[in-house]
Amino acid sequence: MTTPVYEQILEELQVELSELERKIFNVLKWSPDGITRRSLVYEIYGVYVGNGDDINNNKHDRKIRLAIASMQDRLVPIVSSSGKAGYRMDTSRENAEKMAMEMESRAAKLRDKALRIRRFYSIPIPVEFPEPVEEPKQLSLI
Repeated sequence: MTTPVYEQILEELQVELSELERKIFNVLKWSPDGITRRSLVYEIYGVYVGNGDDINNNKHDRKIRLAIASMQDRLVPIVSSSGKAGYRMDTSRENAEKMAMEMESRAAKLRDKALRIRRFYSIPIPVEFPEPVEEPKQLSLI
């Protein structure tokens, strides 16, 4: 289920996407060392996202990330790294492989989390909160 704000962003993207993608491509083309998400929002929309602001809640950043995902699906060589914030154009096989490995690692963690959630619902849910078990005490030597 999606939120109304997210639905609105998706509707706006139907119209904006190709123009937005073109702008993103041009900014990344002239930023060979990469550009942070905050700087990308500023370059594309002219909106400053302060360091104290949560960029994850910014609608412009969300649109940019969706556009980048669309571009990546069409094999535009945009890479990101959890080690370095932001995006860059990169045609090197080595960096693409690093990004793929990071994604696979995240996917594995999400699979593990999904399994734990399913496991939680496969066991009886306690009626009362279980009391902690007292740790056994070591007997002193004589």
